[in-house]
Amino acid sequence: MAPADTLRPPRKPDLKLFVLAVATSVATFALLLVGGTVNPTGSSLACPDWPTCYGSFFPEMTGGVFFEHSHRIVATLVGIMTVGVAAAAWKTSARWLTIGALAMVIFQGVLGGVTVILRLPTIVSTTHLATAMVFFSLTIYLGFRLRPGATEGTESLAFVRKLALIGAVAVYVQIVLGALVRHTLSGRACLDLPLCGGEWWPATGPAALHMVHRYVGVLVLGIVLVVAAMALKALRGQERSSARLAAALAPFIGLLQVVVGVVMVARKIEWVSAMAHTGIAALLLAVFVILFVGAGPLADPVTLTRRERAPVGLQPEGGRA
Repeated sequence: MAPADTLRPPRKPDLKLFVLAVATSVATFALLLVGGTVNPTGSSLACPDWPTCYGSFFPEMTGGVFFEHSHRIVATLVGIMTVGVAAAAWKTSARWLTIGALAMVIFQGVLGGVTVILRLPTIVSTTHLATAMVFFSLTIYLGFRLRPGATEGTESLAFVRKLALIGAVAVYVQIVLGALVRHTLSGRACLDLPLCGGEWWPATGPAALHMVHRYVGVLVLGIVLVVAAMALKALRGQERSSARLAAALAPFIGLLQVVVGVVMVARKIEWVSAMAHTGIAALLLAVFVILFVGAGPLADPVTLTRRERAPVGLQPEGGRA
């Protein structure tokens, strides 16, 4: 009989690679938290030069330098870990995704440098956070792709994935809008609740931008609640543990984000609540990324790009495949 194939079956991804990918995602979340402290503490230009801080890679960690340089240190760690993931995944079918992640983290580092050198231009600062959220989402996706022996469904649940995309896009737009509020210093333009200076709709300027963020936040919360409910209904009876968990958590995280936003205004945009607001926004985006990936075809997600030929003595008779 002619052999069906003289090649060995593709191997599953390495457990160490999976752990490294997950660790990179966790480190990226930590980076978002640390980055969320820089602007609210007024530390964005605490280090006036880049990549050093007052000419040193190890400045005295006091005052605003502590917040700003800590952000740089964690960012460097994330960059090194991303290089490690890309190198370890080079021979897998996920290598282009990891190369994309590496390109994105380099771009993010450059944006951070430009932000300091050009003295905090709004568009660059906003793009810095927007890119960070995309990178964080990509690290989560990579974690799923690199799981050894993934066993969740081989078929895609198209309707649930569409719902997840709607939720993710809505949350991402609100995050970018929030970044714009932060970097135009519009956060402190409205420090009363629920009105702004006694008005439901200020005429123009930072106060108007702030209120747009509030109103869009209410709209996004509604989208989160509806999408989560519809996804849970569609997932009923499906063995998609990660997708069902993500859909179940989304409403609670969305409600928590609104509460923290209120606390943030009530506490005059102090850095602890501002950091929490950034972190919870990232978590809300993450659950929709998980819902999207968890509703997709995840069985045997990654293979080696080059299959190894079996030893000659073990090849079936009849010639070549």
